[in-house]
Amino acid sequence: MCYFLCYFDSMKSTATASNKESRPAANPHSLAAVKYQKVYDGRKRRVRGLWKRGGTFYAQLSLPDADGNRRVRRVPLEANTTASAADELRRMMIKRNDNQLPAMVQNPRFDHFAQEYLEREYALGRKTLKTLGTESGHINFWTSVIGETRLNRITPKLIQGGLIRRKGTGVSPRTLNICLTVLRNVLRGALQEGWLLDSPARTVQWQKVPTKKRPLFSSQQLESMCESAVKVSKNGPLFCDFIRFLCYSGARMSEALSLSWADVDWDNGQLIVGADGQTKNREFRALDFNPCLKSHLESMRQQRTQDLWLFPSPQRGREGRHASSLRETLILSRNDAGLEHVRFHDCRHHFISYCVMSGIDFMTIAKWVGHRDGGMLIGRTYGHLANEHTKRAAQKVSFG
Repeated sequence: MCYFLCYFDSMKSTATASNKESRPAANPHSLAAVKYQKVYDGRKRRVRGLWKRGGTFYAQLSLPDADGNRRVRRVPLEANTTASAADELRRMMIKRNDNQLPAMVQNPRFDHFAQEYLEREYALGRKTLKTLGTESGHINFWTSVIGETRLNRITPKLIQGGLIRRKGTGVSPRTLNICLTVLRNVLRGALQEGWLLDSPARTVQWQKVPTKKRPLFSSQQLESMCESAVKVSKNGPLFCDFIRFLCYSGARMSEALSLSWADVDWDNGQLIVGADGQTKNREFRALDFNPCLKSHLESMRQQRTQDLWLFPSPQRGREGRHASSLRETLILSRNDAGLEHVRFHDCRHHFISYCVMSGIDFMTIAKWVGHRDGGMLIGRTYGHLANEHTKRAAQKVSFG
């Protein structure tokens, strides 16, 4: 009682002095607002381990730090009532006993952890440089949005706000989904290191991507583009070899450019794709020769200008470099042939579609093109087969 009388007397004298100096009086409750207070239930019984400061409840627990040493800490709770705070405290104690709580040290900021994530992925070699470059671009965006936010303070609302902001710049739904995927990858790393108990991006919904029906790239169009390439570009012959190879092998553009003659196994009739580990899934695969691929490789071998790369650089091939891109020739040749919609990746669809129409089982095709799902993607995606094939198949239908 003496303490409170002295306290209020001191506050009165302070207020009097403040009035004399034309300053606002001090709030008599400001001292209590910054102190931890014990919490009592509805029957006036002390709730052990539960404290309150201002309007926030705190759980007092003995928790390990980053070195594994236990220290008593007060952890802020999300509850706003005594009953819910007591329930949250009990759940935390159960998780602590099961070693499911992260180490109670200061959570890193997103920008610092994201940089460590990129460095770790590069050091471990789990992703290609191209993939890391793509992720780095999206991480730069997220850094501008939530860079200074601690990992445990990132909420689904913050993430959704970032996606809305990115959508306002005019990017496609597919790009937004990739942006969200990259963020999920970073937060998954935080989960693995114990900084998070759950990913705040888990409940953020994907953008709906409209599906486009792309026409099948036919063999007649392939020959038409090759004829145009020879007319419009000095790199025409190299381009023809390259685009025919893509259509006959199903290889991705980046995979094909880095192939060397050492990857061609003439004895076993196979082409080794990704021996350097630079494929999309970081694994090499053996592609068995089909008649067109074998004939094309034999023709290329007879006309080759050097013995290292299948597709040497037009300017530096003799210096031991492979071509880095043939996109300029693609644009010129497809415009001349009136096939503006054709991309290099359509050659991969061309290969898979004609394999399906030839009756090859999906699992074998998946092995050739580097899918690890046993052919599920092929069965789900490749419905854009040639009309002639579907019409012939329709004639085989019998109703007894």
